[in-house]
Amino acid sequence: MDHFGDRTCTGNRIVKYGNRAAGQSGIPGIQYPCWPGQRYRSRGCIDSGNQLCGNRSYHFYPKTDLTMLHKTRGIVLKTTLYSESSVVVQIFTSKFGIQSYLVNGVKRPKAKIRMNMLQPLHLVDMVVYHKANTSIQRISELRPSPVFRSIPYDIIKSTIVMFLNEVLYKSIRQQNADENIFDYIFSAVCWFDETENAGANFHLAFLLKLSRFLGFAPSTQTKSDQSYFDLQEGEFKSLPPIHPYFIEKTAANLFITLFTTPFEKLNEIKIDNVTRRLILDKILVYYTLHTASFGEIKSHQVLEDVLS
Repeated sequence: MDHFGDRTCTGNRIVKYGNRAAGQSGIPGIQYPCWPGQRYRSRGCIDSGNQLCGNRSYHFYPKTDLTMLHKTRGIVLKTTLYSESSVVVQIFTSKFGIQSYLVNGVKRPKAKIRMNMLQPLHLVDMVVYHKANTSIQRISELRPSPVFRSIPYDIIKSTIVMFLNEVLYKSIRQQNADENIFDYIFSAVCWFDETENAGANFHLAFLLKLSRFLGFAPSTQTKSDQSYFDLQEGEFKSLPPIHPYFIEKTAANLFITLFTTPFEKLNEIKIDNVTRRLILDKILVYYTLHTASFGEIKSHQVLEDVLS
């Protein structure tokens, strides 16, 4: 089988052939039909088709341009060791949703992309190669944007971020772009990093507000005789449900207050450690009920120990 280089259609004919010096062959001067403006890759001369190559035929296939670069923002979710000096990092991008990228040489002293850039929930600007229907993509350039001022150096903030990252990884399934979810997470993490006194309730409010974007926001409507919040139905009830997934009145009111209060006013909500732990447990139950294959959160206990 003879192989040929890429061709660009001008008008309605392909007239350019591969380089013979590079081991490619072709018949100069013979024109082949194509759609105007389309790029094609020849898989060589084969025995079927509609264009002659000597006594055989050419067959052309549409080509995806692998050299196309895209600028996108990203939120780092998970980094997995791939080899001694390479990692596969899953990043929630503003342009393509969640994508996996192979990054080589991250542990080398002069690496352009270093491991400390790929920590959980780090915010980055990237230039990436993107090919549809490919499981692992490539990064051309990556830089932190913005550079965190407090999260890496504050034990409480870094533990909260580690916990939220695990929940996000288990609950976000966006394989396509979703600017609403992306912008919410990006802006919330920026606020958390920039705010000196973010308080111990940020993670509770963050997850409850995120539920709105994931499609299972709790209903805030209640009547005077409704003292129970049904986690399965996401609404208040007058009587306790027959299942165990509900919250009683005092904790239920805090649940809704955290959902509706802006981040800037979270410090006005006073919650003791025991109640905060109860609310967090109920939020995780809420996510388990409404998110397929949510599973167990392993950083939960670490977070409780740090905040207690």
